[in-house]
Amino acid sequence: MKALLSRIHAKLGDLWWYTILLFVAQRFGDVINMFVGLWIVPKYVPMEELGAVLPLTSVVSLIGIPLSIVAIPFLKFIAVFAEKKEFGKAKALIRDTFIGTGVFALLSILIAYFVLPFFFERLRVQNGSLAFLLVVITVLTAVSSVSFSAVSGLKLFNATIWFNVATAPLRLILMLVFMPFRALSGYVMGQAANPGITIVGSFVVLRRFF
Repeated sequence: MKALLSRIHAKLGDLWWYTILLFVAQRFGDVINMFVGLWIVPKYVPMEELGAVLPLTSVVSLIGIPLSIVAIPFLKFIAVFAEKKEFGKAKALIRDTFIGTGVFALLSILIAYFVLPFFFERLRVQNGSLAFLLVVITVLTAVSSVSFSAVSGLKLFNATIWFNVATAPLRLILMLVFMPFRALSGYVMGQAANPGITIVGSFVVLRRFF
């Protein structure tokens, strides 16, 4: 079986091979996400708070705008260094970018301090632990964006595929564990699956690579 897959890989080339694998991994995640959206969320989230689910996922992107500025040029330069096999420069850039991400994370926390109270008031949901969780996930998402860009830029595509495969089941498990106690907080906890797996997986992969 392994030999057959190797022959198919060689015939298709890296571009189509990894595109197909990534497509399959993402559709696997879509099936689980569909289950979450159709059954898990309606079961645990009260009707009056159901409309807050989608905006809660969007606010992470809003708070993380300063952090997204880092990832765009980072991916380009990592890819250039990898193409030239200048791995020393790539390693130094990864280190410096993570330091920069920490600075931008502080800026995102400051934005969240002013934005979230108004946001929760408009959605008519209780703050509780939501503000803390959203800030934590925003920072994790930013760090994972840099991590994912580093792994992708170095063409470690097998790792990115496994990240996609593992994310959806972990998200489902986190929601099943936490949503019965606090529905919206449990839903937000589930969103930590993707950045969490990406950060841990990238750390292991990059450490082995360098």
